[in-house]
Amino acid sequence: MLPEGWRKTKLPEIAWYQEGPGLRKWQFQDHGCKVLNITNIEYGKINKEKTNRYISWEEVDSKYKHFLCDENDIVIASSGNSYCKHGIIKSEDLPLVMNTSVIRFKPHSGTSYGFLNQYLKSSFLKSQIDTLITGGAQPNFGPSHLEQIVLLVPPLPEQKKIAAILSTWDRAIE
Repeated sequence: MLPEGWRKTKLPEIAWYQEGPGLRKWQFQDHGCKVLNITNIEYGKINKEKTNRYISWEEVDSKYKHFLCDENDIVIASSGNSYCKHGIIKSEDLPLVMNTSVIRFKPHSGTSYGFLNQYLKSSFLKSQIDTLITGGAQPNFGPSHLEQIVLLVPPLPEQKKIAAILSTWDRAIE
């Protein structure tokens, strides 16, 4: 039984998401556009100092422009032992181009950014990913797994209230 106004839906109904391209070692350079790897995602933030990988701006412009991050993108790791770790892209992090094993999210209209953010870092998401994930030593998930994620979504005003309460707790814990 769902509370009044709540609905059961799948993740693609509330958010747009995109997995980074499979950049290869030979593409990396010492300058250009910084590449966002899962190593850069720490404690809800982006630490650009954790890696030193770049690809040329020419390559970004010709092949990877649609993988450039935007301010407030919510990103999660989709590979390795730290899968589902979460971060938010800030203006000072830009420019960044995504790499494989990083998935970015944006809420659809009618979905609260804060609610989506809280859901993406929740144990509810991780527990569903745990049942879908592939790989043993190197666990992985991607868009085909995310299409199967089911969640309960309250009406927009309740989403905002839930997000505000959880954000308050996050700040207190931090």
